[in-house]
Amino acid sequence: MLEYADDTQGEVVGHRRHVNTISLLLPAKQYSLNCSWTTERPLPAIEEFSCRLILLFDGVAPFEVREYFGLSEIELNGLIDSLLKKRLIEMDPNGLIKASSILRLKNNNDQEVPTLTAYDTREESAVFDLLTLSIIPRRSYQGIKYGLPEIPPPEKFGSVGLESIVEQFGRQYRIHLENTRSSGAEKTRLYKVSHCRPVRTLQVPIDMEISLEVVSGEGIRVYRDAVERVGPVRKNALSNELEAQIADYLAKLAVPSHGHSFQDFCEAIGDEILSKYSTPEGFDLVSWLQDRENKKTGYGSSTTRGILGPVYLESNAIAISKTLGSLVREEGADVPNMYWYPASVPLWGANGTDLEKFISRLEKELNSNSESVSNIITFFNIQENKEIRAIKKSFNARLPHGVSLQGGSPQDRVEIIVIPGFLAIAQYHVQPNSDSCVTIPVGLLTTDPVRMKKIENLLQLRMQGSTGSEILWSRSNVSSKELIDKEFLRLESRPQTDDLKEFSGDQKKQPSIKWKAKKRF
Repeated sequence: MLEYADDTQGEVVGHRRHVNTISLLLPAKQYSLNCSWTTERPLPAIEEFSCRLILLFDGVAPFEVREYFGLSEIELNGLIDSLLKKRLIEMDPNGLIKASSILRLKNNNDQEVPTLTAYDTREESAVFDLLTLSIIPRRSYQGIKYGLPEIPPPEKFGSVGLESIVEQFGRQYRIHLENTRSSGAEKTRLYKVSHCRPVRTLQVPIDMEISLEVVSGEGIRVYRDAVERVGPVRKNALSNELEAQIADYLAKLAVPSHGHSFQDFCEAIGDEILSKYSTPEGFDLVSWLQDRENKKTGYGSSTTRGILGPVYLESNAIAISKTLGSLVREEGADVPNMYWYPASVPLWGANGTDLEKFISRLEKELNSNSESVSNIITFFNIQENKEIRAIKKSFNARLPHGVSLQGGSPQDRVEIIVIPGFLAIAQYHVQPNSDSCVTIPVGLLTTDPVRMKKIENLLQLRMQGSTGSEILWSRSNVSSKELIDKEFLRLESRPQTDDLKEFSGDQKKQPSIKWKAKKRF
């Protein structure tokens, strides 16, 4: 049983694992507000101690103040004038300096140090998310936000009046002060908002961090933590209400039901370990995580390891780049292009920070020993021409080279990465919870020649169903021949046989979503 985290208590079997980070664009709007503030400011030392002296003796003569502090006549007159202007003292008919009602009030409130209330008017700029009307800080994003999934603004977007914004600002001004004031925020209060106007509509990038935890008697708890990245390390947690709105958005996205079963995937890549956890319903994630915690899911060889979560997840990216770097140094030869065949799940590649770092790491290792340039090419199987625009919008700023495949079978939950002769990765996207479109890739990373060949065959068989390929975008001025090894990928134009259609997963030939056990990809 897979459930989202709540307050239910249970025995935690394994530690909490971070398995995915999904970056989304939050609809927001910037407003300009003309605000009046009051700020409690400390008095100059001479004025502070003069007030203490006046309060202590309930009135003093001017000459007593002059003698006590050793002031000249000019300095004394300046001190008295300043305290009178600040309405902290009064002069009684007998010429004594008395504490004013304002000073006595401050003293009655047990203020250790008398302060001065200063009034200030400033034009403030505040950003509100349009899902919950919460103030969110505007900071520079560390990753690439272009192409990330966009949460649509609610239907009530057009009905949010300026009165509501002013009201919400009045409730949340403390958050605004913490985000915009370097000091003195705790002593500043909002007096009034005299004017408010909209400035522009924005999209603010946020991250939804997904973690899993196995709990005895419950199965898996899925934790979703919505955060805003402040820098490379620091993160700010967002409100529970905003997290709930994001979860509602994720629940509306649909994971494709076509394609191949988890068992088909295991048989195609010859994964005898993952195959043990195959069930009629798909994949026994609970048992696999428990056994992984107890180190029972190994492949018995240093050339193959299990991989949980997207390849660009920090821990996975480090393992992949280290493996590739070690092989490049050992071989001392040029490295071929890396071919990436993505899954068609809704949030594939929805990451603005880790994905960018992953691409940078691998490009560095791919070209560390090469005189020629090695590239990272991602393939997208196009079923309709209208898909091209959406794919370009989503990925051309975050993936270096995109290539379309025409006429092949639709992509499904299987994801493949192949660097021919060096390493191969195969993953299957499982759903921890059927009520959410969030998927977690599980699979293997291998440098074993036999396992690599199986994964390469799987990639080639998927490519064979295509009738052509086209470069959708490229960061560098390279030709199709430099990006696509048609011989290796078996993209040469030729008629498909019935067997080829079957092995490449042609959905017109095979209408069911699962194949019989004797069939392969």
